[in-house]
Amino acid sequence: PQSVRFLQTRAFQQVMRWVISKLDVSTFNTRPFTALIFELEAQGFAFYTLPQLQISDPDWLAKLHELDWQLAQDEPLPYTPKKMSLERFKQLYLDAPNAMPESWMVAVENGRYLGNSLLEKGSITGTAHTGFTGVLRDYRRRGLATALKALSAEYAKQAGYSFIRTGNEENNPMLILNKKLGFKEVTANLAFEKQIA
Repeated sequence: PQSVRFLQTRAFQQVMRWVISKLDVSTFNTRPFTALIFELEAQGFAFYTLPQLQISDPDWLAKLHELDWQLAQDEPLPYTPKKMSLERFKQLYLDAPNAMPESWMVAVENGRYLGNSLLEKGSITGTAHTGFTGVLRDYRRRGLATALKALSAEYAKQAGYSFIRTGNEENNPMLILNKKLGFKEVTANLAFEKQIA
């Protein structure tokens, strides 16, 4: 409260609130989501890990880069996103010390990348946090994000991680999805902004 008052008395306005939640991976059960995944696969959607795409699709990096840009434009943020270069994208998501390329799950239809969910190593050994999960606008409300996150959580469980931590803008439907997967709220982050003439 003291920090908030400090900012408010100096004409800062709160522009966003992120709910921070975490999943106890040991309690996660993929079984309730198996039928959904099978149903989506029957509709022609496929789910691949990044290592699988690196073997089967020579354009995987360019496609992931473009997918990230399409998704970033719909992500609730306190600023307008700008498209990063392919080199910067690779540096942040593939080459960084906390990168976990093997955790990356991608939804694909006829070679088109529709959505993804990835994990990054947390600051505490044995923990991970969600790097980004999203699905292209025309493919939302079909269960793709749920399937991607369930597959991601199952990867974390099989890999021996204890917790997954994530953050969502408080009005983002992804927060409801995370709760359905078993994430529990632990705290929140606030973003404040001051317009300077």
